[in-house]
Amino acid sequence: MRAAHVAVAAGIAQFPRIPGVLGDLPHELVSHASDHSDLAEFEGRRVAVVGAGQSALESAALLREARAEPIVISRAASIWWLRGPSKHRLHWPTAPTDIGGRVTSWLAASPDIFTKLPPSKQPEIAFRCIRPAGAHWLRDRVDEVPIRFNTTVAEAHADDGGAVLALSDGSEERVAHVLLGTGYEIDVRRYPFLSQALADSVELADGYPVLGPGLESSVAGLYFLGAPAAHSCGPVMRFVTGTWYGAPSFAYRVRGKRQRPVRFSF
Repeated sequence: MRAAHVAVAAGIAQFPRIPGVLGDLPHELVSHASDHSDLAEFEGRRVAVVGAGQSALESAALLREARAEPIVISRAASIWWLRGPSKHRLHWPTAPTDIGGRVTSWLAASPDIFTKLPPSKQPEIAFRCIRPAGAHWLRDRVDEVPIRFNTTVAEAHADDGGAVLALSDGSEERVAHVLLGTGYEIDVRRYPFLSQALADSVELADGYPVLGPGLESSVAGLYFLGAPAAHSCGPVMRFVTGTWYGAPSFAYRVRGKRQRPVRFSF
């Protein structure tokens, strides 16, 4: 098949972030949260969950509810809990994307506005929109899960069918498995369907494609939608709500139509 335009909207499954210190553990002892659809297989086993964002915390809750013994290891000093529905009638509204706070949500809700912000401010705003956090409805479900804050895994090795973790505070944890809620690290060169020559032709910034109007890459006719567009279009592209911006922009570009000067992603 020959095509004048190709949109890569292949998700983030190829980009799990695996901390280097855990990279040498055998696969049966370490896995990413995205590898699992049912955590009941860990019933009765002690599992170290690394991370303090939604995937780590929800995994810990599901493990506990599956009668496993989770322990969360987090380099953060505390958990950032997202606010639930307001109990007050009058409050400063956030953008209907549900991404970011009272100010940052509106800045991120339009990639056309976000990309015009000073480059020094964009990473700060993006972080405030996507920082590791837990949903308000999850809080009660992890109340009884032990969490080791201000702690990282310094060393790890397999021993007697399990994993031994040497922690940064000098203590040691022996677990049956390590479950990573460590997020994703975008690098479109890891998409297996892109040839080496094509991948090498795409202008990148830390693994993200540098995109122009309509989410078109430096290779004419090749577009990237979804999370890989976050570097060029802002944090809203990491979420489903980002399609409200990405899909029309791509369609306008393919049809040769003029882009709107400002489009919101809702």
